Amino acid sequence: LLLLYAINQIDLDEFFITLVGLYYLRLILMVIIAFKTQLPKFNLNRPQNFNEVLRYSLFLVLAASAGSLIIDIDKSMLSQFLVVEEIAFYSVAVFIATIIETPGRALFQILNPVLAKAINENNKSKVANLYKDSSINLLILAGWFFLLVNGSIDSLFELMQDKGYRSGVWVVLMISFAKLISMSSGAANTILINSKKYHVSLLLTIFMAVLVVIGNYIFIPIYGINGAALTTFILVCIFTYIRIGYVYYYFKVQPYGRKTLISFLLIGTIFFVINYIHFKFNPFLSILIKSIIITLLYGGCVALLKISPTLNAIARKNK
Repeated sequence: LLLLYAINQIDLDEFFITLVGLYYLRLILMVIIAFKTQLPKFNLNRPQNFNEVLRYSLFLVLAASAGSLIIDIDKSMLSQFLVVEEIAFYSVAVFIATIIETPGRALFQILNPVLAKAINENNKSKVANLYKDSSINLLILAGWFFLLVNGSIDSLFELMQDKGYRSGVWVVLMISFAKLISMSSGAANTILINSKKYHVSLLLTIFMAVLVVIGNYIFIPIYGINGAALTTFILVCIFTYIRIGYVYYYFKVQPYGRKTLISFLLIGTIFFVINYIHFKFNPFLSILIKSIIITLLYGGCVALLKISPTLNAIARKNK
């Protein structure tokens, strides 16, 4: 749809109408697949654990709402200090940076029911294994996205007519690195929301929202859109490690190991190397060539160092 809009085949109204239609189409497909898997059984009788289920559902809805609110706090506060154009530059930069979360969105949908079952059965060894596997695999996949985005960000902004978007380079770097740190924590938040400590997720999100407001009031007047990104970067990192610490305190499991350090060093090394490579030709071609270089170099190092047995097994299976 974006490509069709970019080449003037559809207008903005048609873009939004079709986009909403696709969301409904996805919903219908999900319902069909779900009903084929298992038909729902309707019962008007009140379940014995009704109050507990209601309380749990309420906490999850509030936590999700607070999480969504945090995303919009920056944009609303930027309007108090900067011109509208700066908000557009920031919004686009954040949108680009959140691509880093793509592997996590897919994995957590798979991991959620598996972890919930393991926690419900008090299978601590399985919880620990899933926690560690999710951490290293998400770090590797998110690291790949991080390198692809930040390795070609200058060329990407060259494609945009308004050169003001170049001011979002540091925003992309800080937000994407914050997302990388968040992805490295693996299933920490999933463990919390599927355990009896689920209320902690809401409390941490509320505290984070309050601190985002305070941080923005401090940094936005000084650094502009980079100040908003800096606030997000600092708080995401702090609260990620608070969440990891909380999970370790109550469940005695933690996601990191020697391979985590190797992964971060590998991502950092390739990031600095790729930023010394500059092509002077067409931005599209530059993005393509850099993406191929990053993929081959990063994928080869991950396979050679055997950082993730899971990803290596998948690669061998698909040969």
